[in-house]
Order: sequence, then C-alpha cells, then structure tokens
Amino acid sequence: GQLDEVIVEKEITSPDKILDEIRKNIIEKIGKREGKTGSSDGMDCSICVWDKKSNRLKFAGAHNPLYVVRATGAEGGFIELPADNLSVGYDWGKEEALFTGKELILQHGDMLYMFSDGFQTQLGGPKGKKFMTKHFRDLLREISATTSLEEQKELLSSEIKKWIGNGEQTDDVGIIGIRV
Repeated sequence: GQLDEVIVEKEITSPDKILDEIRKNIIEKIGKREGKTGSSDGMDCSICVWDKKSNRLKFAGAHNPLYVVRATGAEGGFIELPADNLSVGYDWGKEEALFTGKELILQHGDMLYMFSDGFQTQLGGPKGKKFMTKHFRDLLREISATTSLEEQKELLSSEIKKWIGNGEQTDDVGIIGIRV
C-alpha cells in the first residue's frame, strides 16, 4: 500500500515526511473534487519511529497527538507531543501545508500512548456528555503505573463500557500502548 511505497520504495523514514508524501499522493489521486468548496477529505493518523539504541523517538501526527507518561521528570510525569491540525488528505485552504516532526529522548519505564479520538468523543456518563481529553489524560496517568499492559487494556475497556452505559458506541476506539 501507500506506506510500503513511501517507506520501502522511496526510503522515506522520517514520520513528518512520510505523512507529507502520503498526503501528496492522496491529493494527486483523489484531486480537489471540482466544484467542492469549504470542505476537507482526509484521515487522522500518527506515526512514530523509535531508535531503540539511542532511545530517540520521532513523531508526527495528523490531528492525533502522542502522550508519554513518565514515572519521573520535570514535565510532571506527562508529555504531549502535539499533532498538526492537518489531515492526511485534502484540507481546504491548507494545500501547501506540511507536517512537523517532533522528537523526544525516551526513558526506561516511559509509557507511550497513540490513539484515535473515539475515546474522548464518546458520549455517556451521568449527563450524556463527551468523555473529553482531560478525563482521558487523567485516566492514562492513573493506569500507566500498572505493570501489565493487559491490565491497562482491561481497565480502558471497562472504563469506556461504564461511560457508555446503556447508550451506543459512537465511534471506533483505538489505543496503542507501549512500555519503554
């Protein structure tokens, strides 16, 4: 697919450049859709490249940031590598925009989280409101100290089911957690 073509054939390995190339290809193949104004067609995406020898992490995101929960550190234990407000695809008025790469030196014990927006935008709770980003961050901080990734998965699954209650799931929920 697109990722193989960009990474293997074109030998592009920087996350921001990967997203730029895929975005360019999608725009060229799909086009601007003549007569369509004021709208965008694209997807959210996050890409990480982790050099395990140097513990250097490179990241780029289309709307979806990367969260790092650190056991110790001056950052208060939580680091956000922000995403760009740009889709992988056509964004009206942002045709020439490029993704920006972020870097971080990881520490032993860091917990990395990449995710879709489905958890934060899920409706539920006692007032039928969105779960919200702050609530999601707090939950990740709380569960990150858990030694088992399987237990974290169960806690996240239990929390979203409890939040939805008798309602319906409104979006796909995807979360990837990696312990350094």
